[in-house]
Amino acid sequence: MAGKARILVVDDEAQVRLMLSKLLTLHGYTVDTVNDGAQAIDQLQKNRYELMILDRYMPVMDGLTAASIIRSSPKFEAVKILMLTGDSVTKDVDDSFDAGIDGYIVKPFVVKNLLEKVAHILLK
Repeated sequence: MAGKARILVVDDEAQVRLMLSKLLTLHGYTVDTVNDGAQAIDQLQKNRYELMILDRYMPVMDGLTAASIIRSSPKFEAVKILMLTGDSVTKDVDDSFDAGIDGYIVKPFVVKNLLEKVAHILLK
């Protein structure tokens, strides 16, 4: 699936969205970006994505809330979710997995590790 997957990047920081978009596009993925969880849910209504890279902490709707809403809808059950955050507190990691995410990566991240995590989740 690598090289053909469509990925939605959800982060309130424009620089993070731009960097992830460029990086993933260079590796053959099709990428769309939005800046909060509410916009992510709107995008999921319009387009099919194999993976969503979802920031944990954002205004309007945070990643944990968005992940819970997405996982509660059978329409979105095929979408994989990679949570991206600056926080590695165990409780936050556990809460994120409880919300139904498929993987977790902490900012700042090593590019190679992010790409490996993306490829791994897409193969699940």
